Formats: sequence, C-alpha cells, structure tokens
Amino acid sequence: MHLGLKTLLNRVERLKGFVYESSSLIEGHVPRIEIQLRARERSRGACSQCQKPAPGYDRLAERQFQFVPLWGIPTYFRYAPRRVRCREHGIVVEHLPWALGKRPLTASFAWFLASWAKLLSWQDVSRTFKTSWESVFRSVEMAVDWGRARMDLTGISAAGVDEIHWRKGRFLTLVYQINEGMKRLLFVAENREETSLRKFFLWLGPERSAQIRFICSDMWQPYLNVIAERAPQALNILDRYHIAAKMNQAIDEVRAKETREVRARNRLSKSSVVLKHSRWCLLKRVENLTAKQAVKL
Repeated sequence: MHLGLKTLLNRVERLKGFVYESSSLIEGHVPRIEIQLRARERSRGACSQCQKPAPGYDRLAERQFQFVPLWGIPTYFRYAPRRVRCREHGIVVEHLPWALGKRPLTASFAWFLASWAKLLSWQDVSRTFKTSWESVFRSVEMAVDWGRARMDLTGISAAGVDEIHWRKGRFLTLVYQINEGMKRLLFVAENREETSLRKFFLWLGPERSAQIRFICSDMWQPYLNVIAERAPQALNILDRYHIAAKMNQAIDEVRAKETREVRARNRLSKSSVVLKHSRWCLLKRVENLTAKQAVKL
C-alpha cells in the first residue's frame, strides 16, 4: 500500500475545512519540512470567538506553526489566515483548528512537548525537538491549565501538606489529596508561609474546605495556623518524624540542663558520672542499645 505524506497527515491530523496542499523539504543548516495549507474550496471561515461560519473580509500575511517533528525533522504548517465578518463579534481572524491563539505552535506539538516534559528537563526537551525553552514552558502551562479546568474536586476528605526545597533557600508548598484510592497533587504555591497555604483554601473554596476531615502536616507553625483557621473541623494529624524529633530535642535539652546543674553542685557526684556521655542512652530505641548503654540506662 502506497502511503504518502498527505495521507499520513489526514490520518493523524485531519483539519475540517482545510486541505494539505503541498509539502517540501527545505535544506539548510537545520533541515525542515514545510507543509502548505489552504482553505477547502467554497468553505467559509469560522469566527475565532464563537466558531460560527461567517463571510470573508480579507486575508492576513502567511504564518508558520510548528508541528510534531516528522522523522526527527522540524516540521511547520504554513497558512495565510483569513479574517471574517462575524455578526456578533465583528471583524476577527478565522478559527484555526490546529492553532493555539497567536502562539507559533500547533496544539498537537504543544501536547507532544508537554508529554515529554514529564520525562526530561524542559531544556533537554527544547534541545531534542529543536524548539525554544519558552515553547516548552507554554506547552506545560497549557496542559496544566487544561487539566485544572477539568479537575474533579468532589470527595476530597483527606489532604496532606508538605514543602520541598526549590532552588537555593526557597521552598514550594504542596497539597495532596490522600483519600484511599485517590492520591494526587492538588496545588502548588511558592514559599511556605501562611499566605502560601491560604491560597489553596481560597482556590478550593469554603464549601469543599468544610468537607475535609483529615489533614496531615508537619509541625511548621504557619501551616498549623492556616489549617486551624480554614479547616477547623478537620483532624490535623502531625508527621510522626517531626514529633519524634521534637521529643528527642526536648529530652536532650533536659539532659543537658540537669547535667550542668549536677556539675555545678558537685563534679564528682554519682549523678554527674551517670549523666556524663548519656545522650545516646536516652535517645536510642531500646532495641538499638548496646549492652554497655543498656546497663548505663
């Protein structure tokens, strides 16, 4: 079976009201494939606002739209958009089913870049597919906006709050849904301040915030303040690691204080000798104590 480029494009990227007129390989420092598009005969352009057919007005200069690379070769659509006279919106550029507004990317290529950006760094994606870092960023932004607009926020009764290091000395606040059978990232905000977590509750809304029954977090005070303020009905479950760390810190502070007090009274007392080098006797788990530490304890 003979398979031409037009046949392949019509199979993977059929454009209603438009046809693939011609294609050519442009040699140069970076070879590229250019595909010429034209409007189908006797077709009317559609308004880009309401997508209703409208009479033509004039034609703009030809534009290029980067498409998914074919066989590793950068590929571009070329088309001169028409302007139409819409009854409702006046004179506007026609709807281009492959385009994303004024961006020089096709929607297919934007989704292609966003998919690869989950696996590689954005810089690596831009280098591999011979496009700009800005194009990769905008593609990821498009995918995130699309997903957030369609995100189902019903049934969120358990949430987790955490922070991660982002760049030098900076943090991101992350909020997850941690219901059984539904674990996903819900929200990301810069920094780890009260305003960072408060943005999540403002985005979620008071009605859905009131449905949260459990919130897991560490003992970072700004988080505790906002949880008590925005979800007072929720049981705030604290991270076991941070509780243990606080307990160990308190034990160590009491041990050090008592050691200083005993030494101040009598350096040679039995209590002073017992407390000396006793830090790990008190902080270790019982099963991890050495024989000597167990006797000392």
